[in-house]
Amino acid sequence: MNTKIKQISFQKEFIPLIENGIKTVTRRIHTNLQKGDIAYFKAGRTGKKEGYIKILRVSKERLQDLYRDRGYYAIERELQREGIEGIEVEEGIIDFQNLWNRINKKENSWENDPEVYRIKFEYIGKEVKIKYGKLSTGEDVWLKEIKKEGK
Repeated sequence: MNTKIKQISFQKEFIPLIENGIKTVTRRIHTNLQKGDIAYFKAGRTGKKEGYIKILRVSKERLQDLYRDRGYYAIERELQREGIEGIEVEEGIIDFQNLWNRINKKENSWENDPEVYRIKFEYIGKEVKIKYGKLSTGEDVWLKEIKKEGK
């Protein structure tokens, strides 16, 4: 059983959107995350631990597949999953392009349409309880015995 908790960073402005279940997708050039992984997330590379997410799906695609061959409402929904909401789709695409280019190096720019990992996740909470295994007595052993948010 893999009990190692991984880590992922987000822009500070996205932390409340993750915690509220609005931002549920991120795109990355590189990732070590796989379906089923638990990861703690933080704001930026040096920020404090903000909470935990569970990875639901990891797939490869071209960056511009965010809007390529999709209808208006599908693009709008995908932008919302990325945490870009409350604006017209055309403006949202431009905001996403600008954000992407601000974070990533020139060779991975929006214009170069790099291959990316689309990572779908769900927010778990500020703390998690992870089952490690069972003792010979049948009693559960927990890696972290901490309340899950909302329980």
